[in-house]
Amino acid sequence: MKKCKNVVLVLAVMFCALFVSATDVRAQEEYTREDFKEYVISELEGFARIIDASDFGAAREFDTYEDAYHFIYDCNLYVIWASRKFAIYGDYSEETGKFQINRIIPLYVCAMENAYKAEDAANKILEGIKGNDSLTDIEKALLIHDRLIVACEYDEANYNIDIKVIPNVAHNGYGALVNGIAVCDGYSSAYRYLLEQVGIKAEFCLSWDLNHIWNIVYIDGEAYHVDVTWDDPVSDTEGYVSHKNFLVSSDMLYRMGHDTDDYDTTPDSTKYDNAFWRDSQSEFQLLDGKIYYIDNDKEKLMEWDGDKHHKLCKVKDRWGKFPMANFNYALLSTDGENLLFSLADAVYSFDVDTKEKKLVYQPEKASEDMDIYGFTYQDGEFVCELNNEAFIYNEVKAQHLMLILRAILIAVIIVIVLIIVLIVKFVKKRRKKKLLAAEAVKANEIQEESNKMTQE
Repeated sequence: MKKCKNVVLVLAVMFCALFVSATDVRAQEEYTREDFKEYVISELEGFARIIDASDFGAAREFDTYEDAYHFIYDCNLYVIWASRKFAIYGDYSEETGKFQINRIIPLYVCAMENAYKAEDAANKILEGIKGNDSLTDIEKALLIHDRLIVACEYDEANYNIDIKVIPNVAHNGYGALVNGIAVCDGYSSAYRYLLEQVGIKAEFCLSWDLNHIWNIVYIDGEAYHVDVTWDDPVSDTEGYVSHKNFLVSSDMLYRMGHDTDDYDTTPDSTKYDNAFWRDSQSEFQLLDGKIYYIDNDKEKLMEWDGDKHHKLCKVKDRWGKFPMANFNYALLSTDGENLLFSLADAVYSFDVDTKEKKLVYQPEKASEDMDIYGFTYQDGEFVCELNNEAFIYNEVKAQHLMLILRAILIAVIIVIVLIIVLIVKFVKKRRKKKLLAAEAVKANEIQEESNKMTQE
């Protein structure tokens, strides 16, 4: 009897084991790739030392090891302290022929106890934006775009030496936020993280051909490209911000230099391809709940209330000693009470209530031909960059130069056409004169012949 009970018990245990195993298999099969992605990201956010993937069934299978690597690389982008360096352990399934991930050994650019530094830096950038329901998503995305660019600079020094020696932290949002130095994946990771804090959805757009990463941002359910990296000048210039790659369609992005075909071209809305911010090369400022900017094309300090634009004052000046580099480089900052803007020789404050403009700072110059090309106000100090020529390259200048060249070309074509017309008229006139002269000679000859015949 006891043996029968033991047999029944063993069979029951085996049945339960088979049931649990079948349940596990079904559970594994039900996992999606998105489930696996969320799991990996969650583990990275918690500074996991080993990420076990064995429970995710087909969701952890990839056609090749390279595909698996790209997947984990993408997961790392979503976590600002996750290193781009990691190890993947797995094998190829004899049954499916696919590479399956068993476990991942991640690395991090900071210790868990230092994660707060990134959060503190993010909160500083988001000051006045996070929790501000009076701002639209466009305004939030624009202000964050500009503040990140001013707070961070491209790691040009290491990049120009050798791409392989770029510090690992420069590839992360942590480096962009805490150290203020990054390359494209650092900028993009930090920007997505900042947008997430204010409830704006953003993803990553990657081109292996360009060796470059930027963001796809969703505004009112519509997808747009935003390339923060390419909107930050190299070499870094204090306070200078381009807006040529902000909320653009795939077509516009291609025209801005992303001229390859291996990235996500889903964003097709052209709604903001010619938005007013494209004429500004300075940081948009939030002061007392209102947004201000400089229209460098029209040389005006403006207020933007989300719908209308109000002119506050002129910022008319010209930089550069050569006509072809003679453009407006006024930049905008704030001390928390007044707006501050730079002209070629000095910095001025503008009181938005009294509309009063006054000179507040004039930097010492090494020579008379030095102009202010970079300006911002940081920690109670005026930070100015001086140069004796327009060294900032931007699309505005390129477009102006193209317009000038086109105008010259059109003028030359018009002159050539006029010359051709005049030559044709001249030739026709000469031919007509010759023809008339010949006819006159012939008429005289006929008349003389007639006269002779009459005399005879």
